[in-house]
Amino acid sequence: MSEEIDNIEKALSLLKTSTIFYKLLPEVRSNLVMCKKDAKSINDVVGIPGRITHVFGKITPVGKPSFGGSWHMARFLLSIRRYYPFIRAAINIRYIPELIGIAKELGYHISFFDRRKEPVEIKKIEGRTMEWAANEIYKNAEGRVPQVVYDLGDWGKEPGIMILGKDAIEVVKIALKLAEEANKRGII
Repeated sequence: MSEEIDNIEKALSLLKTSTIFYKLLPEVRSNLVMCKKDAKSINDVVGIPGRITHVFGKITPVGKPSFGGSWHMARFLLSIRRYYPFIRAAINIRYIPELIGIAKELGYHISFFDRRKEPVEIKKIEGRTMEWAANEIYKNAEGRVPQVVYDLGDWGKEPGIMILGKDAIEVVKIALKLAEEANKRGII
């Protein structure tokens, strides 16, 4: 078993112990990805085929972690690594504006992109949005390495939050910390 698959399986075990994380799943569901140190393509990124969902509040990965198991989040991770090559993992969660405030209070570095500002010529080419988004994230990070990135969405595109880190366990721990704090405050 690869280091990346092992790390994702351990991170999934953490998610499965949570009784509240399911409240952070977006409509499109979540994916958890981690890439090889020298990742060049989607086939170098481990993801969950079919994504992560829940059944009666229990976190349920639809497939087993595998290389090439994600397309969207893998492209996002590969694009962001052009600016931050040490980032190897990401998870997407539901956009709740209060989560951004909580993340700031907890000391996480924040960045964002606004799909409504994406140039039309980029929107027309499949796969280019993530490259554009990574550039926007870098510009909006104010010289810091972002750990929490939010996407305001667009027509037909659900807003979301992506958590970035050195491995899958780290990003899941951040996601769980956000979920716990949001739950304490009655936000979720």
